[in-house]
Amino acid sequence: MCLMDTGNGGALAYRSDSRAMLLPLPVVGHWMKKAWGVYYRLNKLGKVPKII
Repeated sequence: MCLMDTGNGGALAYRSDSRAMLLPLPVVGHWMKKAWGVYYRLNKLGKVPKII
């Protein structure tokens, strides 16, 4: 599974042995990608706990 940022939007890509899927997320995907980057950085600094 991968969340790709396309600048003004984003896309969620998923691939398994039997199936491949690309789900475009016009504006929401870009903000999801930015939020993930902030969470990842804060997690590595020990300021927020792990989600999983």
